[in-house]
Amino acid sequence: LARHILKVNYLYDLPFGKDRAIGSNWNRALDAVAGGWGMSFGVTAHSGFPITVQDSSNPSLQATRSTVWPDLIGDPVPSNQSLTQWLNRDAFRSAALGTFGNAGVGIARAPKYWNVDVSLSKRIATVARQYFMFRVEAFNLLNHPNFGPPDRNIQSQTFGTITSTAGDARIVQLALKYLF
Repeated sequence: LARHILKVNYLYDLPFGKDRAIGSNWNRALDAVAGGWGMSFGVTAHSGFPITVQDSSNPSLQATRSTVWPDLIGDPVPSNQSLTQWLNRDAFRSAALGTFGNAGVGIARAPKYWNVDVSLSKRIATVARQYFMFRVEAFNLLNHPNFGPPDRNIQSQTFGTITSTAGDARIVQLALKYLF
């Protein structure tokens, strides 16, 4: 798991309009425009998940249930870490034939992740206690790219390179529902 996780969610009904602190005596037209608004947001952030480096050449010569680890012979994190060099290829080598590698589980970390989601909603009264709820929702509001883990197989040509993202680019959607 990630070492550090932060998740904050907040929901707030703006205090304007009928049955609220400000504007409870507004006429129907003013309340229809300025009343009944609410907003919410969510922030998620965490440090990177553990990465276990693997060696698909199977130097142990054992039929294992998982991929074999290589030998760790240096620092797995390069000094100039980037998307094209997230793991240090020179820090690993295949274990000697008939042996298991010493690299172990979770010796490096994938990139950190953070995201902001926001929603703005409008409650539109109809009859009695019934109403429409109109919402504008933005997921990944800041359109921040979050990158996936690197290729972790030392036999791969793309070992240590990040080639994917975790999550989507910004998505904005509109929603209308009728509550009765």
